[in-house]
Amino acid sequence: MSCAVGADGQHVCSPVEVQVHNTVAAVASDWPVHLSWMMQEYSLANHGVAEDAAADPRARVEAYNRWGVLLSSGGDFKRRLACHEAALEIKRAQYGHPAGDMHAELAHELQVIGNHYSMFERHGEAVTYLRRALHINRRRTDPKGNPMPHMESACLGDLASALMSQGEVTEALECYKASLDIELKLYGEVHKHSADTMFNMGMAYDRIGQPAAAVRYLRRALAGYETCLSPEHPTLLRTQANLNTLKRGHAIHAGGGVGGRDTSGGRGEL
Repeated sequence: MSCAVGADGQHVCSPVEVQVHNTVAAVASDWPVHLSWMMQEYSLANHGVAEDAAADPRARVEAYNRWGVLLSSGGDFKRRLACHEAALEIKRAQYGHPAGDMHAELAHELQVIGNHYSMFERHGEAVTYLRRALHINRRRTDPKGNPMPHMESACLGDLASALMSQGEVTEALECYKASLDIELKLYGEVHKHSADTMFNMGMAYDRIGQPAAAVRYLRRALAGYETCLSPEHPTLLRTQANLNTLKRGHAIHAGGGVGGRDTSGGRGEL
């Protein structure tokens, strides 16, 4: 904001400008409190729309998704799960219950719920939901009718992680391989999504006692990370450490996978 110049050449602010400057300074000095208040108000507003049975179903789904993201940003993943479960029921009421939850508009909620079930070690339910989401995403198109392979790839990775948690390593590897095939076409070898999948494949091969394959994929993952991550990034350092362990002839047998893409984006895809 510009100020007037007095006869002596000094800047002279009007009373309104002084008030604005003082207000901005006050807000800046207490920004964390203001930000917290705004987040609370935003959360309450979305809560109100989500719980309003008379509201438009699309608006309610969008509100549940936004509210869920806000809850998870505060670490409340159980309540976020409840938000997505409620959103799924609204969508089911809107689109009915086609065989096995296979309507295209249900994919988003099925995938997010499946990932949260994995988080809470409800692995059987996670696999069921993620299989349904994958079936949809394989034939899903955008509004222009174009395929959405990135959604299929992300869902394959999520399903593979859930299968790994169940001990179904062979099937998990099949999902990882299918995901990597898509990622290499979309992003190329040197991309974090591709590197994450190669890391997870390396860990899976280690789990089933195939150290040579594990080393091969961890090397590829490391090459990708060295290009797209900083030298001190924890994922890069972990990959290097695991690779060194395998090179010394020892199995890793510890630690989970990496990656995983939150496909929610705060959206409600009704």
